Amino acid sequence: IGLGHALWCHNMLHAFGMYDTAKSRYKNLVSEGKKWNKKKSYEENMKKIGGGNPMRAPDDSIDLDKVLSGHYDSKLAAKRVTEIHQLLGTLDKGLDKAERKKRGWDEAYDLRPWNEFPDTENASLSTVVLANLTRGILGNGGGPTK
Repeated sequence: IGLGHALWCHNMLHAFGMYDTAKSRYKNLVSEGKKWNKKKSYEENMKKIGGGNPMRAPDDSIDLDKVLSGHYDSKLAAKRVTEIHQLLGTLDKGLDKAERKKRGWDEAYDLRPWNEFPDTENASLSTVVLANLTRGILGNGGGPTK
C-alpha cells in the first residue's frame, strides 16, 4: 500500500487544510486499488498499476500493524492512515464547504490571477509588444492595482 502517500495526504490536510489537493492525490491510490486482484501475485498486480505512483489505498484485508512493524511510531501512523482513508477513501464528492469550514479546511486564499491579461479593453498590438520588450516599463500597464 502507499503508506508514504497516505501520510503525505494526511499532513497536507491537517497541517495546511488542503482538502481538494489531498482528495485528488488520494483518489489515485483508491483507483489503483480497484485494479488489485488478491488472487494474483504482487508482480502480476504491479503490471496493471500505473507507473506514476505504483501503490494502492489500504483496505480491510491489510494488517496495518504488520505493515508498519518497522515504523518508529506504528500506532500513530496506523491511526493516521486509517483516518485519511475514512476521510478521502471514497470517490464521491467528499465534504461540502460547510463541513470543511467547520474542520478548518476552508479555502484560505486563491492564487489564481485576477485576469489573464489585465486592461485588455485599452490594449493595442503596439502597446502589448512594447510592454513585453521593455518588461513592462513602457506600453500597456495594468493589473489589479492600476
